[in-house]
Amino acid sequence: MFYMLTTSATSLSIMILRLSIALKRNEIISLISHLQSFVDKYQVKRYVSRKKELDIMCYINLTVPPSIGIIFVLFFQEKFDSLRDEYLLDYCSNHPIHEKIYLIIFTLAYTIHFYVTSLLCTTLFTAIFNAYVDAMKQMLTETYRRLRLDISIKNISCASELLLKAQKTYQRIEDALSFSIFIAYLLIFVNFLNLVSISGSDFAQNSLQLRAVVFFLIFCWTASSFVKLTLAGSRLIDVSEAWKQNQQDIVRHCSRLKIKNEKELSYLLMFLEESRIDLAFTGWGIFRLERSLLLTIAEAMVSYSVLVATV
Repeated sequence: MFYMLTTSATSLSIMILRLSIALKRNEIISLISHLQSFVDKYQVKRYVSRKKELDIMCYINLTVPPSIGIIFVLFFQEKFDSLRDEYLLDYCSNHPIHEKIYLIIFTLAYTIHFYVTSLLCTTLFTAIFNAYVDAMKQMLTETYRRLRLDISIKNISCASELLLKAQKTYQRIEDALSFSIFIAYLLIFVNFLNLVSISGSDFAQNSLQLRAVVFFLIFCWTASSFVKLTLAGSRLIDVSEAWKQNQQDIVRHCSRLKIKNEKELSYLLMFLEESRIDLAFTGWGIFRLERSLLLTIAEAMVSYSVLVATV
């Protein structure tokens, strides 16, 4: 019963994730275009390496899961007779070549529909996070250096305007992706529960043995993507903390210069007050993407697995 429930929850989570991306399609495309101009403005040095890394991740996500699925199913098809009814192989049992073609097509469609799409979504989220954080870090570094060299009203106004644009870009990312990110984290959680429910099922059934291995491979593959997504999202918190340190350094630098212009001093104090940023990517506002989230998820998974095993 619990196995059927977790299997349904996994399928439902994948469908909701796909639907959330589809409904936000135009908004995400607009966000990517806006983010591209934001990144190009600051000429991020790591842009080329990030692009190559993104290309490699996309190729891996497109090729590895279907390849593993095809090899695995073809290798085990003769060992698990109970799967013949499930995969409707009796229809082509007298034609081995037709059976293999059917299995390849079915496995490709299944992995692309259920797993490749979700992996590509997390890769997209990671790329957006990295692009924004790299540009944000470069922008804050330039702002810090500019104010260190010349604390003028012009530089202060320019810095305030840049921070306002960066915060608006951050809000657009949150509006477009936060719900999908929440569903993505929910997906890996229910996927793990599905794995636990399979491990507690009757392993006399060969199909359950096959599913256990498949789900374990899928869990490891998706978990690595979500770890990377979490680490990419947590970089924004690091940038925010670094900016707080830079603000304090600007204040110390101003105190040493002993600013005599009261207007410049008032503008500087206003800037320091308005430029306090505490940005963090979230999952629908429920949790923040930070490194401690990895430990929280691991703790929850262990707790629920023990609960399921004892029931």
